[in-house]
Amino acid sequence: MSECSIELIKNKLDTVRSQVSLHESGKGYQVSNPEIDQEFQLMTRVTTILNRGIPKRELENWKVRQEDSYFSVEFRRRLRTNMSYEETVNMALAVKEESKQASIKIRDTAADWGSRIHHLIDRLSYDSSVFVPSEFSHAVDSWYTWISGNNLSIIATEQPLYFYDEETHVRYCGTADLIAMTQDERILIADYKSGARIYPTYSLQNSAYSMALKQILSALDISTQPKCMVVKLPKTAEEKFEVRESQNVEWQEEVFFAMAENQLLVKSWESDRKKWVPLKKEKVTSDV
Repeated sequence: MSECSIELIKNKLDTVRSQVSLHESGKGYQVSNPEIDQEFQLMTRVTTILNRGIPKRELENWKVRQEDSYFSVEFRRRLRTNMSYEETVNMALAVKEESKQASIKIRDTAADWGSRIHHLIDRLSYDSSVFVPSEFSHAVDSWYTWISGNNLSIIATEQPLYFYDEETHVRYCGTADLIAMTQDERILIADYKSGARIYPTYSLQNSAYSMALKQILSALDISTQPKCMVVKLPKTAEEKFEVRESQNVEWQEEVFFAMAENQLLVKSWESDRKKWVPLKKEKVTSDV
């Protein structure tokens, strides 16, 4: 792909970026594109579609494990031999309630680290002199090694991408962490993750970005099937840096589209008030 084509892609993505903003409701994205009817410019988040379509069993299991671990440790620590039955029950109920808050705190701490490393890598993509705090050094070093080792040329970072289908009104918007050009001149979409493992739904998330990017590039008469990768950033030197590439991306695009379309159908059913045959009104007769 020529330098001219890459510049055209960058300019087009800049235009897309300028069209996207968070909706005031916080429930999705507002896309200001005159080619899309105004009633369809509010677009659902990619992650919202995924969360509605596929239960997060791994997250629920993690939550249960965290709560059980907290309860087990704290209950034994607070238990006294001279406590009455009522005191023991009340203490156990209090610890059970605390365990729920403890798991939320752990989750939020992990999410905060993930947000901060995303922001840091976004800045480093364009300015290598940005200061890197020690808590992020291993993740950043691993990321640099991956970028340079694969000769990736960065096209865009934290790039909003949206998709709209005129026939079905399927529409969504999300943010790709990285769009780059590979050494063999293929477009790459990468999503950074900082959790314990790489889950299958991450591949489906990338397929949504792929479908959106293809639609955006079609306006430039560029036809391409992006490579999609998930990059797991390690928090410590003990954690492994991991990269997984999606396969059968076109099929996964179809799966995500079907999921989004079915959710629109369900939403239409929920808002439709004509679910029942109207009851016949009984005639009221009065004796003369």
